[in-house]
Amino acid sequence: MKAFWEIIHRIAEKIIEIAVFLLFGCITLSGAFSSAVLEDGYGQKLFFVRDSLFLNLLFCTVSGILIHFLVKMICKDQEKRSRILLVITLLYTFLLSLGWAAVSKCFPTADQASVYYGAKHFAAGNFSEITDKYSYFSCYPHQMGLALFYEILLRLFHTESYHLLQGVNAVCNVITVLSLYEITRILFPGKKVSVYFLFLVLFCLPLFWYTPFVYGELPSFAFSFLGVWMLLAGIQKKGKESLPFFGLSLLALTGASAVRKNTLILVIAVVLTLTVYLFKERKPFYLIYVILLAVFCGGAILLAVRYYEDRSGSSLNDGVPGISHLVMGLQEAEYAPGWYNGFNFETYANAADYDQREAVRISRQAFRERLKAFSEDPAYAFRFFFDKFRAEWLNTGYACYDSTAGKYYERHPAVESLYSGAGFFITRFFMDKYQFLIYFTALFFVARRLFAKNQKRDMFSGGLLLYTLPAAVLGGALFYLAWEGSGRYILPYFVMTLPYAAAGMDLLDAGIDVMYNKKSKRKTGMQEVYQ
Repeated sequence: MKAFWEIIHRIAEKIIEIAVFLLFGCITLSGAFSSAVLEDGYGQKLFFVRDSLFLNLLFCTVSGILIHFLVKMICKDQEKRSRILLVITLLYTFLLSLGWAAVSKCFPTADQASVYYGAKHFAAGNFSEITDKYSYFSCYPHQMGLALFYEILLRLFHTESYHLLQGVNAVCNVITVLSLYEITRILFPGKKVSVYFLFLVLFCLPLFWYTPFVYGELPSFAFSFLGVWMLLAGIQKKGKESLPFFGLSLLALTGASAVRKNTLILVIAVVLTLTVYLFKERKPFYLIYVILLAVFCGGAILLAVRYYEDRSGSSLNDGVPGISHLVMGLQEAEYAPGWYNGFNFETYANAADYDQREAVRISRQAFRERLKAFSEDPAYAFRFFFDKFRAEWLNTGYACYDSTAGKYYERHPAVESLYSGAGFFITRFFMDKYQFLIYFTALFFVARRLFAKNQKRDMFSGGLLLYTLPAAVLGGALFYLAWEGSGRYILPYFVMTLPYAAAGMDLLDAGIDVMYNKKSKRKTGMQEVYQ
């Protein structure tokens, strides 16, 4: 039986490797020749422009050489210098995130404003957003988990200011970087990969740019990666020593699911990879963790809704049905194919008068119409999904510009330049090249694992769990190919890719070192012959 599950484990590992290789291959190949950009930081419509393969490869080469020498310097005394670099990186992350929140002059707009003001009102005992049939939360009750998180923070610090939430985002960025660093160390033990990761994450501008955006993105990142870190750390422990780690992992992933429902894609990846792993290792305790994780994460938002209904004495509407979001993801939109076009809200609020059953009926009809349009014109269907895919994954800033465009005061000219001047074009260019570097090196890592012969398969003793994050990236790619699209929804998967990009850089440098050593040996041999 153990041999059977060993075979299943290897097959699952190979399937994920092939699927992720194809995904990163498509992204890298597309990104080598095209980009999805905004005209300026205040725009929302995406434009596809030609990219230069030469410039992309040149950026990869130059940045790779620079990082190689920096890593080499750190690894002369890796134990001490890597700790110093980690501290510097965490301080840099916090100060840059907090500083950007201060100078960007951003304030909550649109959906983030609705959640923030709702949380502020709940903290003051005002539940009109729940009792009012036409309120924001009546349409989107899944945001109650995020509202609860923000209410707790506002009450805990006795303030109504959204600046607190931006400060919490800065702390969350620190937790995200630290968690990903520890995940990298566990997945690639005894390697220089964690040092490469620290240098790569320093330049992940979209992560820092989102600090003023108070809509649950950065807290969900922090909770998600903290949960995965604690899970991997718990697996490395023995007996009762592992229990606190598994407990913290459950709490963190549950919190992530509460503040951002799309975290369930990562949770599903954890459940699937850990289930295969537990059958291979025959550890029933992991099954208990999997069951609790599914129950807690699946019920987190429902629990938040019930909590507010009990406090307010009113019941929330059922909200916009999921099929309405799905249909919108299959429709044309002004900004990009499958982007927000108002169909979900218009159908539920206006056409169906807040009746979810009627909204489902209307959405099903619209869904059939879109499927018919795709089936009657396959060429159009291909263009639609290909452009949607590019708009999501080749989005140079992952919507960080337009998400933080709202301002409450005039910005300093240097800051304003980042939205509408030379600074915008410089950062857009850098993000585009940095994005290609990450996907290219991650692709190299996966390709090496997939095609190389006689290599040590298990960098991490958890086997298939090495691919938990790539499995989540794959799930996110498939889900958002159909669901409502946005570069913002792809950012977590880009961040998940960083450890594997670091591993790819390490493999590339190792290959270059091997070639250099062989060349040196040949030269030495020739000199001896002539002498």
